[in-house]
Amino acid sequence: MSRDAFEDDAAIGHFLEGWARCDELDAAPLPSPELIWWRARLDEKRRLARRSMLAIETVRIAAVAVAALFIVLSIVLWAPRLFGDLPLPLPLTVAALVVFGFSTGGILFAWDRRR
Repeated sequence: MSRDAFEDDAAIGHFLEGWARCDELDAAPLPSPELIWWRARLDEKRRLARRSMLAIETVRIAAVAVAALFIVLSIVLWAPRLFGDLPLPLPLTVAALVVFGFSTGGILFAWDRRR
């Protein structure tokens, strides 16, 4: 080995010895094992809660989509028979029902988000 390699090794050894004697590393002790275990359990419970909420939210969105599809199909299939005798033309009647439905849905959505 060359002399430079020995000098480098000595410098690294000197640095590591100084680091081992550093008081700053001993200033903050590690938390107790019970606290680490408790935090890990709490983190696991939170992760499971997020996972279950994701499943619940997915089912809720699917239910809203199915209900909306049912309403649209009901309007398309039964509207001419139900609203045929009204004095308003059918497109205007459907538009009024859609506006009413969206306004009611918007109010309920805003109320749900406010909680």
